Amino acid sequence: MITIKTKKLVMNGKKMYKVLDIKALTAPELPDEYLTGYPRVYKVPSTRCTGLRVTSRDKVSHIWVGDVYTEQQWKELASIIEQSGWRLNAIRKRQLAGWQGKEIFRW
Repeated sequence: MITIKTKKLVMNGKKMYKVLDIKALTAPELPDEYLTGYPRVYKVPSTRCTGLRVTSRDKVSHIWVGDVYTEQQWKELASIIEQSGWRLNAIRKRQLAGWQGKEIFRW
């Protein structure tokens, strides 16, 4: 799950979002199938601050704590993040399908 805490601002008469905090999984915590397809989103290590790498088929963006985004930019990023979440959920369900019940091992 990705959690992004923001603060709504008005700057020069424009609606803006300032990123206050990000919680997300890093690339090593995600399935390979997810990391090789689109869209995908994951937390990136940085000495600067906490950030997300947001990748769609035609664009790579980053969201950093402390950065400010216009309402339109935020809606576009949020849409990609939402789609990537649905995609990750579908991959995980497929990977775990049939993995239930009991199994006995004898040597």
